[in-house]
Amino acid sequence: MRTKEEVSEFVEKHLNEMLFLEFQGKLLLPFCTFETLRKLIKKEVLDDKVREMMEELVEEKIIEEIRNYLPFAFEKAENQRGISANRSIEHFLAWTWLIDKEFHDKIFFEYETNYYNYGMSILKMIKEKYDEKK
Repeated sequence: MRTKEEVSEFVEKHLNEMLFLEFQGKLLLPFCTFETLRKLIKKEVLDDKVREMMEELVEEKIIEEIRNYLPFAFEKAENQRGISANRSIEHFLAWTWLIDKEFHDKIFFEYETNYYNYGMSILKMIKEKYDEKK
């Protein structure tokens, strides 16, 4: 399980990468430290507003997000919705990076080498690992 400090370090390191904040980085922001968020958000935003958006880094909450998102992701893949299916995989890459590096690396490898059928093989791997109805 990653710490808020590790998440913050990763986000700050990858800030300049094209589209990082639009996809994975955006999903990781709530798990950054307050100090990192302050660097990323304009001064005009009240500290209370920033604190409201911050979530606690709890593995069970992230797994719940994964489970809740799976039906949507399967729908996008089954309906061959290219961009939406790809963005769904980006969500899972961010969430698994937070809680399980080994599994993240496994699905990332699949994403990089075998992303056919709109990521269906990746979704099946995720469902097998995280579905509570096994």
